[in-house]
Amino acid sequence: MRRIRSALPALVLAATVALVTTGATGASAHADPVNQPTPTPERPPGQAFYRALIFQTSTQQGDYAGTDLNEQGQLIAGQEAHNGENFIGDAQGRMIWLNREATGCEERLWPDVGRALTIDARSQVVGLGSCTTAYPRAGTWAISRWSSPTAAPVVTQGEPVMSGSITVVAANTAGAVLTRFEHAMLVPSARTTERGGVRLVDGQGRFWTVIGNDLAEDGSVVGRLVVEDLPERSVPFVTRGDVALPLKVPAGIQSPSWEAAADAISPNGNWIVGQVGLQPIRWDARRVPQVLPSGFVPVDVNDVGAVLGRLGEGWGVWSPWAGLRTVTIPGLPAGVRVKAMAKINRSGQIAATVTGADRVNRAALLGVGR
Repeated sequence: MRRIRSALPALVLAATVALVTTGATGASAHADPVNQPTPTPERPPGQAFYRALIFQTSTQQGDYAGTDLNEQGQLIAGQEAHNGENFIGDAQGRMIWLNREATGCEERLWPDVGRALTIDARSQVVGLGSCTTAYPRAGTWAISRWSSPTAAPVVTQGEPVMSGSITVVAANTAGAVLTRFEHAMLVPSARTTERGGVRLVDGQGRFWTVIGNDLAEDGSVVGRLVVEDLPERSVPFVTRGDVALPLKVPAGIQSPSWEAAADAISPNGNWIVGQVGLQPIRWDARRVPQVLPSGFVPVDVNDVGAVLGRLGEGWGVWSPWAGLRTVTIPGLPAGVRVKAMAKINRSGQIAATVTGADRVNRAALLGVGR
């Protein structure tokens, strides 16, 4: 077993400004979100101040991305070059490098753990790797699993690399992995979404119409359900069992649409966010839709219903108790910018990727400024 590297220092960029909410008192920011009035979409955004902890990987290691984090504030960072150098980072700046010595491939195939992508509440990690041969594209795709930050990984072989591409979308603590596979033939009927190895279907039993985007702890999957071809139009869906069922859309919004999908579901399954056309929407536990402010593009939603998303050229956080706020990170070094934000947990921490003045991407954990 390969020894786990010792923790490396991380650059902590702390903002001394507390979280600011336009139009809300200090007490209201901590009030029960269920009993707070929902702001109107026209309300101008306030500011949510964050501090950034940037994990200082070297230029020689190449680009990294912060792709997921759990409720404990552990962030998973995968190497974009797909060389298997992955680590878990936390709010104290510690970096635990994941073991690369995997098992699980058939004889005469070599395991490659690939890139770590998800981390759950038990610190279990899932990634996309392969079982390789001496010949290019002659191996198979493989799902890589680490049962703990220090465990040796195990890979599970999948489809041949030459047959098409696979995407690891999400995973939960029960061990279910949500994957999408697109056959090299590049025809609609060649794409499938599977949860734990079980193919998802629509109400007519068709599998190629179901495109999964996220997975909750209870196994619920959300995504895009294609209902019309040429041109392709879709509706957002949530599963019941293995069947994708359309979500209700607010009155006055055209559906199906050329761009309609449920993009994320909270870990507890209570909240869903997505878009229909250009209109952002959040669904509650009863799957009742609520229109979000225009121009906000949802990316993720946490267990209390706070939504992370794109906002113009930057990023924003929307919540029912504070409305829409622009994510502001004072103190970023000159030349450093936020490239992407991927996940928000219950505490409001965000998994992000930043680009430095050296044009190298690094994983970053954003915490609410105090």
